[in-house]
Amino acid sequence: MEFLVIALEILAGLAIFAIAAAIAAMLSPMVLVVDSAEGWMRMRWLWALEYERPLPGTEGAPRMRFVGRPIRISARKPRKKRAARRAKPRARASRLASRCLRDSVIRRALWAQLRKLLRGMLRSAEIKRRRIRVSPPDPATAGMLYGFAQTPSGRRAGIEPNFEGENSVLLEIRFYPHRTIAPIFQFFIGLPYRAMIHEWRSGAAEAPAG
Repeated sequence: MEFLVIALEILAGLAIFAIAAAIAAMLSPMVLVVDSAEGWMRMRWLWALEYERPLPGTEGAPRMRFVGRPIRISARKPRKKRAARRAKPRARASRLASRCLRDSVIRRALWAQLRKLLRGMLRSAEIKRRRIRVSPPDPATAGMLYGFAQTPSGRRAGIEPNFEGENSVLLEIRFYPHRTIAPIFQFFIGLPYRAMIHEWRSGAAEAPAG
């Protein structure tokens, strides 16, 4: 009996730790930094997980670290051919999706929900830092950009003209996972389930037996 009590206490402690870790992960921002001058894209989350990869056209290999320790990234293995018996459920899902998209009521509702979801996702991210260094070959254009850079709009955009031939972009974006909960929940709540169920039943009735 005493062993059971100890085991339950350990399980309760692990459950509390898992819940606390999940809450911390949702509340902690995911920081993405793109620096074309260095040729790298970096992502950091929970002050522990770090991921880096070179930008297209630059040399290097992706790197990942957890609490400062490197994690080996294995190469992707070629996918095995799917079994033939899995093709039937996929075909049914494809036919159902095609029927739903042909329905104007479902199509309008789905498009409206997707727009709301996209707006909610965009609100979950913030641009914390941006720097755009531009060096046009035409001195007149560079002068115009320099004048624009002194305006409030230019300062907000982070434009920094130069005459040294440097063209680079630095962008830091912070993504807040907890802000996506409400948009995702509202997306699924607002789907036209009645019309979708009707299309599913109609497709099942028209499908040949076997």
